[in-house]
Amino acid sequence: MPGVEMEHSKPPLLHIPTEVCENVIDMLYDLHTYITRENISTLHSCTLVCRAWRVRSQRMLFYQVQLADATSFRRLSTVLDHAPHLRDYVFQVELTGYHLHYTTSIFALFPAVFTGKLPNLFHIDVVHFDDTEESNFSKTLDSPKAKALPYIPLHPRFPAFLSAFTAVSVFYLQDTTFRTFSEFARMLHGLPNLEQLTCNSVRWIAPGGSHPDADFTKQPEWAAGKDTLPSFAPKLRELYLFNIALYGAKRLIWMREPHLTRLSLAIPVSSDPEELADGMCHPVLLNPSH
Repeated sequence: MPGVEMEHSKPPLLHIPTEVCENVIDMLYDLHTYITRENISTLHSCTLVCRAWRVRSQRMLFYQVQLADATSFRRLSTVLDHAPHLRDYVFQVELTGYHLHYTTSIFALFPAVFTGKLPNLFHIDVVHFDDTEESNFSKTLDSPKAKALPYIPLHPRFPAFLSAFTAVSVFYLQDTTFRTFSEFARMLHGLPNLEQLTCNSVRWIAPGGSHPDADFTKQPEWAAGKDTLPSFAPKLRELYLFNIALYGAKRLIWMREPHLTRLSLAIPVSSDPEELADGMCHPVLLNPSH
């Protein structure tokens, strides 16, 4: 019969395994944020194709979140409130833009707003752009009342709020300024499981202050041969310091030595606490047996 012959002549329907589709979706994520950002619209489309694609696409969309202004900040908070299951998908957060040194700094607000909402967050990037730098981020402030400051305005209880992020083990800071070295150190100490710290062109207005293990006039216990972990950032093992003042570099190393397994420095390092050092990066591997 003609109808039967026509039916038999149809090519068989192709079935693509879900695992193959998921691998393709995974390729839309990249370690470089700007590449992932270019694929966001595609990931949004993938979430609408079918139920089988939605979970994988959402995981890629929220694995690495970039917040650049108050609008994106509020949007993420609202999304996580209305869809709590997405909280488990966020593993990296990048706080960036031109307004981190403003009274409305999203980094200063981040721990208080998102405490308890990001149980799997392990990596935080904080990258400040100078007004002269060109980027895709807006230079327009959401609030006309916001004022520019020479440093990030951190509340005294900022480290306490930050301590709620117990999964954070990687912290990256670039082109950021803090009021004092003490405030900077207390912030680091607030992360209980910090293992890797990178400081690229980080500075502070005043070098002094108190924080755990800050009494540099006393010999540290590790120097006396005691096998005890310092109270300051006890799990910090990898330290990468580029273009920071000698004062801060010496104290960060002093407080963690000899428990570091990897140390990378930019040499020469400035001896002026308020100056940044330009130089080449010279990585040093400590305790390679570990």
